[in-house]
Amino acid sequence: MPNAKDTMQALRWHAAKDLRIDTIPRPKNPGENEVQIAPEWCGICGSDLHEYLVGPVLAPAPGKPHPLTGEEPPLTFGHEFAGRITSVGSSVNDLQVGQKVFIDPVIADKSCYMCTQRSAPNACEQLGFMGLSGAGGGLSEAVNVPADRVYPLPDEIDTDVGALIEPISVAWHAVALSGFQPGQDALILGAGPIGLATLLSLKAHKRSAGGQGRILVSEVSNSRKAMAKSFGADNVLDPTQTDVIAESKKICDGVGPHVTFDCSGLQVTAQTAIRAVRSGGTAMNIAIWETEVRFNPNELLLAEKRYLGAICYTPKDIREVIEAMRDGRIEIDEARKMITKKVALKDGVKGGFEELSVVMNNIIYATSASSEPSSLISLIT
Repeated sequence: MPNAKDTMQALRWHAAKDLRIDTIPRPKNPGENEVQIAPEWCGICGSDLHEYLVGPVLAPAPGKPHPLTGEEPPLTFGHEFAGRITSVGSSVNDLQVGQKVFIDPVIADKSCYMCTQRSAPNACEQLGFMGLSGAGGGLSEAVNVPADRVYPLPDEIDTDVGALIEPISVAWHAVALSGFQPGQDALILGAGPIGLATLLSLKAHKRSAGGQGRILVSEVSNSRKAMAKSFGADNVLDPTQTDVIAESKKICDGVGPHVTFDCSGLQVTAQTAIRAVRSGGTAMNIAIWETEVRFNPNELLLAEKRYLGAICYTPKDIREVIEAMRDGRIEIDEARKMITKKVALKDGVKGGFEELSVVMNNIIYATSASSEPSSLISLIT
């Protein structure tokens, strides 16, 4: 019978609508260039919820292991996490036991065109994620991580907000890629977690240069509208009550915002993003889609608009988000307002995923540090 110290609890995905809290082998000592992490807070985002409901979407299918991890279901979930280092490999000199850290979950081959020529591992041709593609995950009691994907957190950032670095980095990357400049206007379509993270990122970019541009949000949910207002949106529009395209153009000097961000991934939001943005502007897609979308390319052609996708984040984005949190451009207490509920890790299936699938919250967080009770917290979206 295995020693209890040799095993641990982990929330694992076996198939669509089949999540289990499993007892699995605890990771061995980290390799020479790895560290072992005890996750304290770990997010379960919309991607995880999609896997739970209709997967595999991003996760490898049974019998088809991921090319970089070699793993297939069952897989430990959790790719948005922060925790503390419990052990370091023999060649790791810049990280210490007890240090609180954020983990970059991106797994890249480091050999494809995007990795080697564009310095964009986030768009690797064989892209994978710890917590979705194998290699362990944050919804467990321990995980070994390459040291170059571990980012120390300053004193100002606790590990609960540290876990938010992942979704905020997604938004930060999209804002940077869009070409948004302080003083410009922006429209966010959807005030879920990524929409709110985009709002925080836009505000941080405005604060960098004292910009006065307007940030508009389109949302139908009352709770999400309230969150957008509390996060400082200049205008919150309800598309069931208002013509968002006409109203955003009216607010933005009669020509529309410079940049739009589709954070919802719906036919109507894609069309709105393209039609609302001013001529010469950029419509950004941050959403993960389950279906194809239709639009008339002439809407881009005749007004020289750009439609651009943004996936994940780069190490540069992560460093900039951590610095923005440290210096106050992203207010930590404001980000923490997204956290609304805690449940035990052992209840993560019923109290986490099953509840989320009903009420359509999009993120929950989990802690499994041995020094405190395992718990989950959910973000109302």
